[in-house]
Amino acid sequence: MILQSLASEYVYVKDIKNKYVGALIYPAILIVVSIVAVFALFLLVLPNIFSIAESFQNLELPWITRALQDISVFFQTQWKTIL
Repeated sequence: MILQSLASEYVYVKDIKNKYVGALIYPAILIVVSIVAVFALFLLVLPNIFSIAESFQNLELPWITRALQDISVFFQTQWKTIL
């Protein structure tokens, strides 16, 4: 009787644990994909855009654009350290 009760409790806890793990897989995948997308933007897309912007002679970039450029350069030079 007691072992049967413990067995049913174990099955119940195991089912709840499996449901939580299953519910957390999708958000974890979204977070990983988002991080990869941000790194791809900073490493591949933004440097091309900044090279076009630098080709203009008298154009001073806004501070937020310069900050993004600095972050992009940091990722390009320190990507091994980040990983």
